[in-house]
Amino acid sequence: MTQLEHFLNRAEQVLARLEALLPAATPVPDWALGSAFRWRKRGGVGYLQVVRHPATIRLDDLCNIAAQKKQ
Repeated sequence: MTQLEHFLNRAEQVLARLEALLPAATPVPDWALGSAFRWRKRGGVGYLQVVRHPATIRLDDLCNIAAQKKQ
């Protein structure tokens, strides 16, 4: 076994041990499924979740934000 092979073997072992400590991969949002997304956090891991049926709110429906509406 050459030094390079030995190094690569050790590197693979170290990576395997590190991967066991990492959290599971988060789901990738399907951007085509919705126009609204919410941030979820589970077990210290955050991810985007599709909001299937978002509430439709018009700007006129909002109250006490006249200064913000002008901007």
